[in-house]
Amino acid sequence: MYTRLSKYILLTLVIVLLVSCGNSSVISSEGRINTSVAQTVIAAQPAAVQLPTQSATTPISTAPPPAGQETPAPVPLPTLALPTATITASVTPDTCNQAKWIQDLTIPDGTKISPNSTFTKTWRIQNTGTCTWNTTYAVVFNSGHNTGAPATTAFPSNVPPGGTIDVSVVITAPATNGGYTWKFMLRSDNGHIFGFGAGYIYPITAVIKVEPITLVPLLPPIDVGILPFESTKYDFAANYCSATWENWLIGLPCPGTDADSAGFVVRRDNPKLQDGTTREGKSLLTHPEWVTNGMIIGYFPAVPIESGYRFRATLGCGFGGSSCDVLFRVNYKKGSDPLVELGTWSMKYTNSPLNIDVDLSSLAGSNVKFEFIVTANGSSAQDWAHWFKPRIVLVTTT
Repeated sequence: MYTRLSKYILLTLVIVLLVSCGNSSVISSEGRINTSVAQTVIAAQPAAVQLPTQSATTPISTAPPPAGQETPAPVPLPTLALPTATITASVTPDTCNQAKWIQDLTIPDGTKISPNSTFTKTWRIQNTGTCTWNTTYAVVFNSGHNTGAPATTAFPSNVPPGGTIDVSVVITAPATNGGYTWKFMLRSDNGHIFGFGAGYIYPITAVIKVEPITLVPLLPPIDVGILPFESTKYDFAANYCSATWENWLIGLPCPGTDADSAGFVVRRDNPKLQDGTTREGKSLLTHPEWVTNGMIIGYFPAVPIESGYRFRATLGCGFGGSSCDVLFRVNYKKGSDPLVELGTWSMKYTNSPLNIDVDLSSLAGSNVKFEFIVTANGSSAQDWAHWFKPRIVLVTTT
């Protein structure tokens, strides 16, 4: 115990001596000693549990993937290749049903027609397609004036590819003056509608101008006063075989025979008309072809026209032909000018014979060709159409 006490006294003295000397190196040594002591004490203590410290942000793991597992590479999107060619849709053209307009055979555009009168428009057309047209094909109303024309008119015969046909439509003119147009297309046997021109979409037309035509009755003979004197300049009945006659499809003989189903023209003197009266003079008896809406037409040679000339005739049906229903028409052509209608007149058996008198003074100085046309309104049965005393005259007074 003495020995232990001596050690403590000696230690105290050393410490006092060191403090009194103020040696900084001693203080540093003391610090090192104290630090060493502290570390020794801590090492002797049991290990403390380290609590995790919460960070303000969650760190992003940058640890490599587990061994043996590859990092997946990003999969690129497929690249769309540009088309190498442009495909254009096309419509297969209809080569079966194609048509070409050849000419208007009657009623040129702008023809003057009397109010409420019936006329027949005829076109010559060609089958330029690959299919044969049959009688189920038809001319159908398409647009324009909405009355007076039939909705459908059937073809009169078959037409092979490359062939032509004359198709007709019977139209009734309106009662009111003015210009009128009817447009028509063609319809196939399976209902396909087609027309003419580029794309076969254009119609054929009937274009007229409705105007009243003044009919001047023949003056009865009178015994006193100024008397009109008529001198005949051209007698159509006397020269009827100088004309060329046809039914639109074939030529007809002149004179014909009254049993010819293709139509005929003959001369009849002193005919008896539908009113039971017998007329004294020459008459042309014309009958259209024996088909529905049949026709007959005569082309006369040119006649020189002078001022004051007039066209006169009496139109009627043959006695006993109770089914007679026709359309009379006169066209003229001056030199190289287009064909023009002089007049159109409807005649039925129940009507009275009609006297016509048309001034030709506007044609003075020209050589003029005339056409006589008769068209059946429907059936041609008993259509014995008389042109009684058709002539060009000069009327003077004495």
